Amino acid sequence: SSSSPLGSITLPGAAQNMVFWTDNNTVFVPVPTATSVFNPNVPGDLEVLNLGSATISATIPIPSAQYESLSPDGNRLVVLGTNANVVGIVTPLLIGTNSSPANVITGFDRPAAAVFNGSDLYILDCGIECGGIGPASIIHQDPSSSTAGTPVPLVSGGINGGATAAFISGSTMYVAGTPPGTTCPPGTAATHCGILSVVDLGTLAVSASAIITDGYHDRMQMGANGQLFIGANTCTNITTSTETRGCLSIVNTSNASGITNSSVVFPPDNGNVTGIQPITNRNVVYVCEGGHFRIYDTTIDKLLVQSKTVSITGQATDVLLVDGPP
Repeated sequence: SSSSPLGSITLPGAAQNMVFWTDNNTVFVPVPTATSVFNPNVPGDLEVLNLGSATISATIPIPSAQYESLSPDGNRLVVLGTNANVVGIVTPLLIGTNSSPANVITGFDRPAAAVFNGSDLYILDCGIECGGIGPASIIHQDPSSSTAGTPVPLVSGGINGGATAAFISGSTMYVAGTPPGTTCPPGTAATHCGILSVVDLGTLAVSASAIITDGYHDRMQMGANGQLFIGANTCTNITTSTETRGCLSIVNTSNASGITNSSVVFPPDNGNVTGIQPITNRNVVYVCEGGHFRIYDTTIDKLLVQSKTVSITGQATDVLLVDGPP
């Protein structure tokens, strides 16, 4: 359920994420298991919540609706039906009118994430890692089209990349995932690893890649000094007398096309990464990993040394910068 000043709103099933619209009153929540009133045999709905009245103001059928991404101008909401291999392009301004607000496009291979770069839309097809049939790929999708764009596989030097999370910086997209069968280089007790692919947005070609932790990558943020923080869950946690490592990878992107395995740091911590928040105008990034709150210094990619500690009661699961420093 979701809270509002007037009470709570009960959803028709479990949800993993939600997005606030530009009016700060409308919330979009994809519910993959919801029984659609329009097609009871195909589960999945996008629930439109009105916080002011504490009601579900609209229900839009999108098979297996699971993840979502809002365009910077708020005019497009991309809803990913991962298990149904569909992508729904929703126009919020059409909700409640006589025109259909959703364009549901078929033909994807386990779409796991959508990333906007201005008005450009990129869909990440997770493929085999998520139970699909093909290699992970990127699709430059036309939001107004009724057909899926052409997938470009994340392959470099014969190595298949993974695609469950991405971050765009300038003309470069960083894409993370864990393709099945990816082994780790010497020096770690981990037997399975993930891959970070560096992609040129002009050609969608992979210009460099590096080994990162395994697991399902769903968080990626750029900290100060070009330090890219990548978080995963259900990774291989290592705790030995010589090595401690969990689900966090930190990548030095100061030379994006020159990124190699040596560009990656695995901080000595265990657990799922459930929150990453860079702090504006400071060389620090806040991270929640394994229920613990950590502050990393991006000049050394290690925990910040400070005279005062920050105590958190209970498990730390997420962190958000509400009003950054000037």
